[in-house]
Amino acid sequence: MQTKFGTGAELEFDIRRTVILSAYLKHWGMPEWRKILFDPDGEARIELYYFPASSEDVPARFATIGLSDCRYDVSGDRIDSEWVLALESDLGGESYERVFDYLADLLVHHIRHAAGSALPRLMPPSLLAPEQWTAKALLLDEPRGEDEELESFIVGDRRVSLVWALPITPSEAKRVSEEGIDRFDEYAEASDDSLIDPCRPDE
Repeated sequence: MQTKFGTGAELEFDIRRTVILSAYLKHWGMPEWRKILFDPDGEARIELYYFPASSEDVPARFATIGLSDCRYDVSGDRIDSEWVLALESDLGGESYERVFDYLADLLVHHIRHAAGSALPRLMPPSLLAPEQWTAKALLLDEPRGEDEELESFIVGDRRVSLVWALPITPSEAKRVSEEGIDRFDEYAEASDDSLIDPCRPDE
């Protein structure tokens, strides 16, 4: 057997993963797959986890660990948040690999172009979105429908927030932009379509 000393950064990431993943496991069960993003110099690492739906009534979730330790390219500020993307159990007709790839593209775009963590935040419709989805834009906002325990995590002396990454349709994105998030919430409550159905009609 050989020994290896973990560097400060490695140990910090392991602690971050332990704190956040334990909360995910408690509320969402065991993840089925993981994808790891890292830059060539090893300065940044983001792990993406897929928590499959345990039944048709329970959302599938894709969640990050490590985004909170990254910094925005524009401002240099630490991001201090993780993302969760909740979908219906069939993932809108796409494979989990396809959703992983899309989420990875969104994360890279967010790190490179966002100026800060203010919510809500809109990303416009993108050709990178899964082909079968009508919800090709993205809304970042405070989480809906999650346990209060998941709203934030204490990692060392930092508070890490959980952010809802919600695929929305082009017309919904226009509504948020022109009328505000409160009007969007009213519209969503009155709609017969589920917000976690990425194939809902674009009305």
